[in-house]
Amino acid sequence: MKEASQFQGASSRANRLSEHHKTRGETKVFFNEPLMSQTGCYLPIQMSAQEFRIAQVPLLIIILASCGTKVLLSTQVPQEMSQTDISRLSRNAMADLFNRSSNSPNNSCNPNRFIYALAGLLFTADSPHPFGGPKRRPGWALFCGKSPQDLLTYIIDEAFRVHWECRGNDAIRIVAVCANEAVELHDRRNKDVTDELVLKGLKKAGHIAWNGAYLMPKVLRYFRV
Repeated sequence: MKEASQFQGASSRANRLSEHHKTRGETKVFFNEPLMSQTGCYLPIQMSAQEFRIAQVPLLIIILASCGTKVLLSTQVPQEMSQTDISRLSRNAMADLFNRSSNSPNNSCNPNRFIYALAGLLFTADSPHPFGGPKRRPGWALFCGKSPQDLLTYIIDEAFRVHWECRGNDAIRIVAVCANEAVELHDRRNKDVTDELVLKGLKKAGHIAWNGAYLMPKVLRYFRV
């Protein structure tokens, strides 16, 4: 029952970032600026958490050598860095996180498993644009890629596209939160929870049929170490 409850609440916890920090005392996503908000996120100086949420602040997803088990959102983005470079470096950081986590002391699995778990957490009706939306026309239904790498590219590029269109940074924030959540669930060895998330991600990405029961593809199975 405990693991089922964790699965059901994972995506809603990501959407309620402030409440999540307050109730669990954990930090899923950080900003590398000197001022810390009440939610535990680092924000630009002289900017409240609410102002930051809607501000057009340059962002970059990074992973630090000293903090290799989670991704961070950096607001220290060189002015000369192009949008193409920001997307590419952010994708690389996310892939690096999943590669490290797949070979951590707690895990032994294909890194693509984390990509599908991320999609399982992210592709919900209550996720922000461009991923959520009404049941008949959810945002994630626009994804038509064929591989896990296509899926990760879609997630990162779409989150930044919405940000650059001056529509807030909720999408980038929830991508980082859900990525860290997927890694944490694996580190806790919650096999049943993560298996269900991976299958959910596979279905919503269109990589297995929506209806019917499916066994976990052998290449994506989780092995405890």
